[in-house]
Amino acid sequence: MPDTPYLTPAAIRARVPALASEGDYPDSTLSDLVTEFEGITENYRGVAFTARTAVSETHTLDRERVIVTKWPVVSSVTSVAVVDRALVSTSVLSTDWQINRRAGIVDLGGYYTGVATIVYAHGITTPPAGLVRACRLYVRACAMRDDSGIGRDVVRQGFDGGGSTTFSTPDKDHPTGYLDVDRLLNQLEDYRRPGIA
Repeated sequence: MPDTPYLTPAAIRARVPALASEGDYPDSTLSDLVTEFEGITENYRGVAFTARTAVSETHTLDRERVIVTKWPVVSSVTSVAVVDRALVSTSVLSTDWQINRRAGIVDLGGYYTGVATIVYAHGITTPPAGLVRACRLYVRACAMRDDSGIGRDVVRQGFDGGGSTTFSTPDKDHPTGYLDVDRLLNQLEDYRRPGIA
């Protein structure tokens, strides 16, 4: 099953009349901006807000019985195989493992030593409404910025002594640098886990 994007170009055009021209804003441009936003959001909040196809990860185990996946909200595990120090591969049976889906923890049902490869799918089934709105705002701002040369949101302007303008820029609490987009992202639940890259 392919990944489902937060928004399609058609859905963006239906809600953002400024991006209606397919000549000025081709589907590929809008799709690329949605993909960019998904990457920013998912790394910032630590979870996929749409179903993601199976990913493969390796984990080094030393007499351990659990694997903590990089991504939480595991929807299914396709396979788990462990290659021990003697290079003997053992497939863990699906009847043996148990999944804590929300936490992304897979109990293997026994203790293993070696390099485990796990293939799994993850993600929240439906993006929340605020996230979809943030995606629309981000795509609109980026697409129009590229055409107009206007930068990020203005945080403050001063006119004394020749004038100065301070723009909002991305940082650890404001991943996009767009004030409304970041406000909506900061309202989402944070699934990041310390120590999990």
